[in-house]
Amino acid sequence: MLRIRLKQLLGARIYSRLWELAFPHHGIDQFRDLSDRLPKFSPRVILDVGANIGQSADRLLRWYPGADIYCFEPVSSTFEMLSDNLRPFERVKCFQLAMGACSDMMEMEVFGPGDVANRLHKTSKNKDDSRLGALETVTVSTVADFCAENGIKSIDYLKVDAEGADLEVLHGTGDLLRPDRCHVVQVECAMSENNTAHTHVPFYETHEMLVSRGYLLFGIYLQAVPDGWPVLSHSDWVYVGEPLLQQSGKVSN
Repeated sequence: MLRIRLKQLLGARIYSRLWELAFPHHGIDQFRDLSDRLPKFSPRVILDVGANIGQSADRLLRWYPGADIYCFEPVSSTFEMLSDNLRPFERVKCFQLAMGACSDMMEMEVFGPGDVANRLHKTSKNKDDSRLGALETVTVSTVADFCAENGIKSIDYLKVDAEGADLEVLHGTGDLLRPDRCHVVQVECAMSENNTAHTHVPFYETHEMLVSRGYLLFGIYLQAVPDGWPVLSHSDWVYVGEPLLQQSGKVSN
């Protein structure tokens, strides 16, 4: 009765907002959810594929200050911004590389420095996008090759935001994409068939691949709805594996 009376006094909107602050729901902040539900998860090696100017790295630094963070950004102008932003942090290493299914030289479609829509030209499948980007040749490596060259045996957190090349990045992880070697995977996915403003991979394709590798869906985050459109466009899907659940004393159902 007290809650009903309080809701009547404050109004439904204010009451709902206060309730969310007091009892935050799972699915709002992946780092808080991982901390709350898997408290023993303490990543030491993080790969930020598609780092842009360091937005994700900034949050990763705040949550995991003891981790080594490897950031990858292929576009030269954006890479300069990324390097400048993260230069003060010794545990962050920046590489001017794209990640894909194989090592190669490819063209990036560049809409501007720091533009989050910059993407590998061959993945630009959107016929409705009126913008035309300049082309820049970039170096593409694979997660598996990079880790082998740098002595990385396992990955605690793999974040992938590659504007349509996300599945190719995952294919390029080789034998690392196993729950006992790559503990948390975050990947951007298309949520709607009407996702015409971007080139994201449909969520069911990513989900099928990761489930086949033994991963479980932990949560869906950053659900994006473009201006003027009423349905979801894309979001970040976070996956974990059985070994991480067991480490934290959890058992999947």
